[in-house]
Amino acid sequence: MSFAQLFKKYRLLSGLATLDEFADELANHGIYGDSSIFSHWQKGDRRPNRATLLILIEIFATHQSIKTFKEANDFLASAKEGYLTEQEKQKM
Repeated sequence: MSFAQLFKKYRLLSGLATLDEFADELANHGIYGDSSIFSHWQKGDRRPNRATLLILIEIFATHQSIKTFKEANDFLASAKEGYLTEQEKQKM
C-alpha cells in the first residue's frame, strides 16, 4: 500500500474521523498545521519527515490503529523512510 493509503487507513482506524480532529491530536504533540497539509498527505502529494512520521506512529499506536512493529515499519517504508531502528523501537 502507498503512504497515502496507509495514512488514511490508520487515521480512520484511530477514530480521528476528520482532518481537524487529527490536527488537534498532532497539536497535542507539538506539530501544528492546517488540514490542507494533512489532505496532501492523504492524497499522496506530500509526505512528512521522519520525525513527524514517528509521532504519527505513536499517535496511531496510542489509538490502537497501528498494533505491531511490522505495521509501523510498513508505514515508514511507504514514506521511503526505511524501518524503525532498535532505539526507536525501545521508545515505543
